[in-house]
Amino acid sequence: MLSFVQVTAAYSNAVLVAILPEVSDFSRRLDLPVYTPITLEQVARFNCDPRKGEVGGWLKLTNGFEFWYFHGHVNGFASPRCWYRLQDPAEIPSFFGQLKMNKKEAVQMARDALRKLGYSETMLFADGEPKVTKPPRVGANVVPRYRIEWIEPENGSTCVDVEIDGEKKELRSLMLINSSLWRDPPSVDVKPEPLPPGQMPDFIRDVPGMANYYQQLQAPVILTAEQRHALLLTILAHISEYARKLELAIPLPVCTNHVASFDAEGYPNETAVRLTSGYRFTFPHGYVTQFTAPYAFFVQNQKRDGRIEDYWGSWRMSEREAIKLARDTIKKLGYSLELLHMDKKPKIKRPIKIGRHDIPRYRLTWDKQEKVEVQGEGIVSAITSTTEIEVDADKKVVRSIYIYNRALVRPLPILDSLGPSPIGAPDTTQLSEHKFLTNATVPAPGK
Repeated sequence: MLSFVQVTAAYSNAVLVAILPEVSDFSRRLDLPVYTPITLEQVARFNCDPRKGEVGGWLKLTNGFEFWYFHGHVNGFASPRCWYRLQDPAEIPSFFGQLKMNKKEAVQMARDALRKLGYSETMLFADGEPKVTKPPRVGANVVPRYRIEWIEPENGSTCVDVEIDGEKKELRSLMLINSSLWRDPPSVDVKPEPLPPGQMPDFIRDVPGMANYYQQLQAPVILTAEQRHALLLTILAHISEYARKLELAIPLPVCTNHVASFDAEGYPNETAVRLTSGYRFTFPHGYVTQFTAPYAFFVQNQKRDGRIEDYWGSWRMSEREAIKLARDTIKKLGYSLELLHMDKKPKIKRPIKIGRHDIPRYRLTWDKQEKVEVQGEGIVSAITSTTEIEVDADKKVVRSIYIYNRALVRPLPILDSLGPSPIGAPDTTQLSEHKFLTNATVPAPGK
């Protein structure tokens, strides 16, 4: 559940003080022309992250260097003169120069920068061949800048982006977009106050469409401790039955002693339960819509368990065998293949091969799109049923299941037991957003 805090001057300054030591260490490791340790006097501007639970933001120094700090680490910097961030065309001639590095040397400099930061190539998927944008030419002139990018295997998006000055042989910018680097945020002396229900930062409120989206997600439904406990017990009963049908490696019945965390801030849109065994479940529509086992690979925008090496393996299942396993698993849950449109051919996705190793996972998706009437929007085309299943083709097991189908949506038992729905509670029969959750940190699976 995405929620925000009130960013006061005291809180913003406390966050800045907390992250500056890590920004200083980042600068020293990369030998950037920045005086360290960085002091508050060197900071020209700081935009504090307003998301609840996040400690970080963007800062700009008086010398023009910029740094980004999110998810417990410095995930990027940019120098004042970056060609690939250039906004003013009038400055183009000032970048002309002589090229004194070849492609191989530029790639090596980028890899060396990652090692200086203490990261392995496999962690950042830099063990494979990068995408290299060669220095552009403008007429007879050359802009001696290389752009080095490595992609991640899930969707092929850029996870490392480096700009190299091929004339001065210097690092000009580096961005790291990789959930494997996420860490716990540093402690902050000032505790922020949450924004009142329905309120959000200006950068969201001023963007057309985004305000309505977050307004719906942040409906002011607040449960008491007793209500949260009653809700948890209701969900655990459903999880126990779900786990029994799939014969998951979970003690049954699931009780509160097995719960590592329970997130009901998104209620009734979504509630999430993470067990001490590392399994996760979501329960937004009166039934378990998703389960995620330890070491699931397809977990967008979330931190995966262990190291990327833990996901390497061999392809021991064909697509046909994976589809059969997925269908058999759904039957165990008591669902009709026809209801979930799983009698049709699925969309199949495999991770992109990076380097020499395979990540033998299938993501099988069955969707049904129909014309439906949505309040305030009229007749729209929407996905009314979607089922996604991740199959580990090395261990021959299902790692995650997500099921949304309008026919399965039912009233939340906790609402019935509490009487009238809380003020502002959204209509639970509306279409939901497809989401994936992260996993708990658990020991690597045995080979």
